[in-house]
Amino acid sequence: MERAVVTHEMGHLLGLVDLVLDDKRGDPAHPGHSTNRGSVMFWAVETSLVGQVLGGPPPVDFDSDDVADLRKIRTGG
Repeated sequence: MERAVVTHEMGHLLGLVDLVLDDKRGDPAHPGHSTNRGSVMFWAVETSLVGQVLGGPPPVDFDSDDVADLRKIRTGG
């Protein structure tokens, strides 16, 4: 759980999900967060034991869209 939260907050610091780039992939109801439930940048983390048993542990790494955005942010493009 801690790794998921730290990675998520680091994503904010790095400008992910429409904070630096305006790529329109953010969740309009939760600015700065992904609409992809499988992304560490999703707005909520499943903390219940039942949720983890049914859905697995929370994601702890950036998804492919996050990685692509980090590359764009790094290169200025």
